[in-house]
Amino acid sequence: MKKRKQILILGSLCLCVLFGSGCGNQIPEMDAAQENKVTQFATDILLPKTRSRLVDTEKEGILRAEKARKDAEIQLKIKNMKQAEAAAKAEEKEEGSDASVENLAGESPAPTAVMHSVGEVASFLGMDGFEITYDGFEITDEYVDNIGDSGDWMPTVTASKGYHLLVVKLGVINRTEEAKVADVINTRASFRISAETDGAKNGGSSLMTMLLSDFTILKEELTPGEAREYVVITQVPSSVSYADSISLVIKRDDESFHVGLQ
Repeated sequence: MKKRKQILILGSLCLCVLFGSGCGNQIPEMDAAQENKVTQFATDILLPKTRSRLVDTEKEGILRAEKARKDAEIQLKIKNMKQAEAAAKAEEKEEGSDASVENLAGESPAPTAVMHSVGEVASFLGMDGFEITYDGFEITDEYVDNIGDSGDWMPTVTASKGYHLLVVKLGVINRTEEAKVADVINTRASFRISAETDGAKNGGSSLMTMLLSDFTILKEELTPGEAREYVVITQVPSSVSYADSISLVIKRDDESFHVGLQ
């Protein structure tokens, strides 16, 4: 701090010499080149040993705005995630069990349960004007959210020891002619995934994640005709490397909605 004050004092003295040179006490006339030199000199004194600039280039401004947008989206997702996690914990407390990872062997939908198509999910969730599609699944040890190619940090989900991630991919399409918000988080719906492999069923409740593409905490505005891909993730034992069939159970307002995906 002392050194900085000394630099500022020295800079001020130099400016005084520059402005005070000439006849009497009048400030001498300077051409544009001289004015630029004085301005640059003052900037170098006030911003020593930095690469700071007073004005961003157009490209830097765009990147800065994009990063700020992504940071805001992540913070919103974190907030929504906490709300959804609190609701899920309350539900699990009522049920008296933690079903985030479990073996579903021998468990099947009630005999009276109706299996619905994925095309009916939007209606069940009250997402008028949207179409939801099934875009497949993958079993992996790590899932990375693809939020851009700027090289920024990207949210990642890693499977617990002894487990794989089961990632179900859902497409969301705005079928209207106006921008609409696709809102799942405020429906307070819960999600469970079941995977059947050689007659054995595994799966469980969806994981709470920070992924921008997490369908369970979705709240995004889509432009007319825009389509985006989102995911619902659970865990399965590491012995499960493939699935013969996948189903999704959505519970909302005490009503269970069984969806056959494949």
